[in-house]
Amino acid sequence: MRYREGLIKLFRENFRLKRHERVLVFADLPDAGVPAWVRQHRCAREAAEVAAEQGADATLVEYAATGTHGAEPPAGLWAQFFGDEPVRRLERSGLLARILAKRASARDLAAAARILRAGAAAAPQVVVGLSRYSTTHTRFRSFATGIGKARYASMPIFDPLMFAGPMAVDWREVARKTRACAAVLNRADRVLVRGANGTYLRMDLGGRVCHPDDGLLHTPGKYGNLPAGEAFLAPLEGTAQGVLVAEWSQTDRLKKPMALWVRDGLLHEVEGEGPAAELLRRKIRESALNANVAELGVGTNAGAKRPDNILESEKILGTIHVAFGDNHGFGGKVATPFHQDYVVFRASLVAELPGGRTKTILRDGSWAL
Repeated sequence: MRYREGLIKLFRENFRLKRHERVLVFADLPDAGVPAWVRQHRCAREAAEVAAEQGADATLVEYAATGTHGAEPPAGLWAQFFGDEPVRRLERSGLLARILAKRASARDLAAAARILRAGAAAAPQVVVGLSRYSTTHTRFRSFATGIGKARYASMPIFDPLMFAGPMAVDWREVARKTRACAAVLNRADRVLVRGANGTYLRMDLGGRVCHPDDGLLHTPGKYGNLPAGEAFLAPLEGTAQGVLVAEWSQTDRLKKPMALWVRDGLLHEVEGEGPAAELLRRKIRESALNANVAELGVGTNAGAKRPDNILESEKILGTIHVAFGDNHGFGGKVATPFHQDYVVFRASLVAELPGGRTKTILRDGSWAL
């Protein structure tokens, strides 16, 4: 198998997989015209085989692609994790339809949680999400890690070539940097972001918890990306101000940089041309929630280098990234089937602490902690 060595390292080091644990691997069906997606899909199939070789009870689920990051996966995946009967109850009550459409109320979610707990005891302990479109910011993921206590790796647009780069790192060092950054941001009232390309953003943190995505998915309920290496949080809604200058989309360098103007926590003007700009304009027209400044993240993985794949580029040491749209799954208040990240390279990041003190985390793309 082509990716066997990298997958063995993933299960042994990132998950500390134990014999007889239940493992769920899932993937969306690839577009044959996208070679990286085809490689990712092949990797998902091999991941299930390697997990079984390691003594796990492994299951592979494949489904039609949702078409957008942050969209809920289909009912079949829910049933594979929580069991057929709890999911049938969700469907009969209408709860699942509202959850999949991101229209579930707090009461709906509480009722769904009560139903899903019935299937939690037999749920997989390890989830490997090798879908092209991200499930990180979904109710499925939050229920799987919150109720099911699964150790969950979300690996959208993962390219197996990453096994030789950002996956081949000293995860203890990644964890050290990531946790140090999160500790500073957890004390900060607000942050100031600058980029050599003209980016300038201020945002309040409002006591929001910063999550260290350090790649060590060893404890029940822990989730993150693989490759990992970021400290991330949901800024306080309505507070972000300034401009983010994006030079890359999620997979391509833009012909001209795109200026994303932010006011009162919302993306209110997209200055630029091309598919990336048109996508953002269309998403904002579809829903004002998609304009929400959803996430601030700081890259902490010294092995991450590629700027043309957002899963890796947002982990590059010395970068920050800002996302728009959904942030309900990691401390924010906005639920919408859209989450789009943009990376600022050679970034500077200053945390403003109580009492007027400041702490520099990044200085012109160099680690300062």
